[in-house]
Formats: sequence, C-alpha cells, structure tokens
Amino acid sequence: MKKILVIGECIADVVFVDNIPQGFRVGGRLPNAAAILGRKSLPVSYAGEASTDHIGNFVAEFFKHNSVGTNSIDRVTEGITPTQLIFNSSETGEQSLQIVRYEEYPPECFDIVWPRIDADDIIVYGGYYALDPRRRSRLIQLLTHCQERSAIMVYLPGFLPQRAPSTTKIMPALLENLEMANLVISRTSDISNIFKTMDDAQCYQRHIDFYCPAFINIDTNTSMVNFFHYKDKWSVNIDPLSYTMHWNAGFIAGVVECLYNHCENRQQLEQISAEQALKILECGVKEGDAQVGQFAGEPWQILN
Repeated sequence: MKKILVIGECIADVVFVDNIPQGFRVGGRLPNAAAILGRKSLPVSYAGEASTDHIGNFVAEFFKHNSVGTNSIDRVTEGITPTQLIFNSSETGEQSLQIVRYEEYPPECFDIVWPRIDADDIIVYGGYYALDPRRRSRLIQLLTHCQERSAIMVYLPGFLPQRAPSTTKIMPALLENLEMANLVISRTSDISNIFKTMDDAQCYQRHIDFYCPAFINIDTNTSMVNFFHYKDKWSVNIDPLSYTMHWNAGFIAGVVECLYNHCENRQQLEQISAEQALKILECGVKEGDAQVGQFAGEPWQILN
C-alpha cells in the first residue's frame, strides 16, 4: 500500500494581533498538511526533529492526535524546539507582518529512524529545513534513498527570506532538491525570494523545467494557481482573501491526496494530461478553501 512521508521542521507559532497574543498553534505548511492527511485516514508519517521540551511535546502530541506517524522524528534531549512569534499589525491602516524566531539545537541532528520507502510512495519535502547545512548531509541521504526507491518526490522550495539572506550559499542544495523532484510547488513570494522574479512562466522556463517538468505556482498577484508542464499551462482561480498558512497547508494536502488516489507512479507526472493537471489543481484549491473555512470563529488563525 502507498504511504506518504512528509519531511520538515517541527515548529510552534504564537500569533499576535496589534501586539496582543491571540493563540498558540503548530506552525508551518508541512506539519499542518501532514495533519490534514492524517485526519483523512491516509497513511502519513513525519520526519524531522524536536527537542524533549514543552514545545516539542506539544508538536508530537499534535501529530499523534491527527494520526500522523512520529517514529521518524528525532527527539533530542538538548536545545529548544523552534518557536515563532508572529506579529500582525494594522496600526498604519495596512496589514503588516513581522516574525521573530527562537530555536536552539545541538550540532548533531536529524539522526532519525528511516521509514520503509517503497515504489510510488509520496515524499513531500521543502522549506529551509531541506537546505540547512546543519542537517543537509543526513537529509540528502534519505532523499536520495527515496528517489532510488522510485518514490514520487514533491518539493516545496519556499522559506522565510531571513533564514537565508544570501541565496548563493543555499543554491547548490536547492538545485539538487529540484533535480530530485517530480513535482515542484511554490508561491510567488518564493520565486521572488529565490529567483528574483515574480513571473512564474519565466521562472519555469529559466530555472525549473531543466530539472523538473511539473511545476505548480500559487500566484497571489493574479489570484491564480498555475500548473506548468513543458509548453502547457493550466490555471484555476483562487480567492485572494483566503490566502493564509492554513490555506497553503490545505492546498498541499489536497494535491498530495490527489496524487495518492490518482497518480500510479512518477512517470504519470512526466506525461500528465490536461484533465489530470486540472484535477490536481482543483483538489488543492478545494482543500485549501475547506481549511480556511474551519477557522471562521478564530480570525487570528487566518491572518497569515
């Protein structure tokens, strides 16, 4: 039976609105996407690391509560599990966002128990976690193993700009990740940060298709999600008001669920039809919208 492995950091967010704390949650697109898939009873596990502190325990319990396997999370006895303070402010009349991050880990890292990987399993990896030199040597061994086992590789290259002020230093690892991928999912802010362009068609032609033919970009400038595949392009509209971390997590989960149910192997992504591409986009958008809808009574959850 197919399995899903999500590889990323374990992190918690404290969200502030006009300097007043509103709530505490597990943060990040990848952990929340894994949780959505777990709630759908799909066989999903998470690979990463977390300290044995209160934050690490909170994240681990979140995964277990949402039926996400945690055997491949390295619980380190030193350090501080990453925590982000997210400040949303409307004092100037326009919404602004500032993120302050705290973390501390020992030099040894990502000493995880490798899960069993079989052909056509789905591997989702990305963020700065997939680029960080601290864990790169061990992470790349796992990714290489997944690729050699003929898994379907889904790469999310986006990360906060302050995590890597100089993209030159992380570019070799990023290109290596692209080369392993069968599908790349980005946002306009990601390609602007990494490739210095907001034109996703140009980004695909100049930077992506040499490594990976299947590329999805969430274009918040035009409120569209675009799927590029060689000379083809397919698009679906999105609601710009619903574009948040939870929407992103839902979109990723919807795409992965569609791949799980309808993509038999990675060769299908190389020869994808218009019908299949549009189905993937529609599944992603539908799940993203559904996740935002769940937080109608908690507006702080959908501010970023």
